[in-house]
Amino acid sequence: MKTTVWVGVVQAILVLTWTVYALFLPVLAKQAGIPAHWVVWILVADQALFVITDWAAGVFADRLVAAAGRLGLAISVSALVSAGMLVSMPTLAGAGQKELLLGVIAVWAALSSFLRAPVFSLLGRMGGTSRKSGAVSLALLGVSIAGAIGPLVTSSLQKFDPRWSLGAASAALVVAGAFAMRIERQKVVAKLSAAFTAWKPLLPLAGIGFLVAMGMQLLTSFGAAGAPAGSTVKDFWVPLFWIGFSVGLIPAARLKASAHGLRWCGGALAIGALAVVLGRIGASAAALIVLQLVAGAAWAIVLTGLLAAAMEVGQASGPGSSLGVILSAISLAAMTRLLIVALGVRAQVDVGWWTAAVWALGAAVLLGLGFGANRSSTRQA
Repeated sequence: MKTTVWVGVVQAILVLTWTVYALFLPVLAKQAGIPAHWVVWILVADQALFVITDWAAGVFADRLVAAAGRLGLAISVSALVSAGMLVSMPTLAGAGQKELLLGVIAVWAALSSFLRAPVFSLLGRMGGTSRKSGAVSLALLGVSIAGAIGPLVTSSLQKFDPRWSLGAASAALVVAGAFAMRIERQKVVAKLSAAFTAWKPLLPLAGIGFLVAMGMQLLTSFGAAGAPAGSTVKDFWVPLFWIGFSVGLIPAARLKASAHGLRWCGGALAIGALAVVLGRIGASAAALIVLQLVAGAAWAIVLTGLLAAAMEVGQASGPGSSLGVILSAISLAAMTRLLIVALGVRAQVDVGWWTAAVWALGAAVLLGLGFGANRSSTRQA
């Protein structure tokens, strides 16, 4: 329980740290003499780094466990250095050190990955697939809380000096990371093989992760434009999604990494796609609130199922590597959304239909995997 709560706190801090960083990046860029149109490309580069380093950090975490059980120390050091990079950004920007600022941002982004897959991998040491799902869903509660309050954080921090906000985020990272060694000592960690070879089962899961995360990125970033002006649903579009996400974590906690679990995820995603379609073709403000909650719940169920399944696939050789693959796919979706903005093609993307389409495709793949795995187990019996 302590491990699960700690993982949730770390993930919440990461989400809020990214929110604060993205909020103040235009200000820092201006102070450093970086052209304004570079800002979105810096964010794209950050996500591109995450695509690589999320997987690499997971692989490195498994090798650390196999070699010496020093995962907690590595997480703590990464949190400390990452916090140092973050808190130095305003100083470097104020001094006009744009090259050094960009280098610090790159190091910060790379080290942030060590607070995702390696941290989640500690949950992979728990026995039983249903227990993994329960732990993942509870840990993701921190993400949902951070996602819900993110818009409130950005609106309230705009009037503050970036040094105070980024300093507070850095301090939170240090405090959370300091507990990593203690958390790891409380776990019974098995000796693991340094090599990870179970790629084949992960490829469809990673593809689904990209599709579902792409739909989530489109819906939460651009979907509010289709809501009635001045309505509650427009003003609280993102918090509503994450409230639905929190509710969806309740049934998600009972998922199992099995054919039945995959079909549950596929069904939830199909319902989410239908909710997006209904919202797209026209609905009252009250109906849109319900549909947005349903969409958030669908994302919660699928994300929990994917992470739990990845842990199960990587159980023999290390859950960090397999988790890194899924998280890299999710980072790729975030990078794609930012590219839509950077390339100026936002107006050409119909958010509702695209979200429904990619979610429907993801649901079909999940249902196909579920029934395929069920037929395979039947033949073996």
